[in-house]
Amino acid sequence: MAGQPRKINYTALQRRAMLAADLETGGISSSSGPGHAEIHLQTFRALRRKGLITFKTLGCYVLTELGRSEAKRLQAERGSKTQEG
Repeated sequence: MAGQPRKINYTALQRRAMLAADLETGGISSSSGPGHAEIHLQTFRALRRKGLITFKTLGCYVLTELGRSEAKRLQAERGSKTQEG
């Protein structure tokens, strides 16, 4: 089982943050605004412990490679659910 990826579970706030990720820039906005929700410190810490983000730069949390792939997967899931319903 060493080769299988582990399943990452998310709280509602963590999922919301990952869905708000900008895949082009590879980051999650750290401030609230149109289309962005403010990420709370506990959510940031949880995502960092899971290895999805590394640190905060000016106005943005930087996604790791795992974070980018997870954000892409979650956004794709959301897109397929909206097309079905």
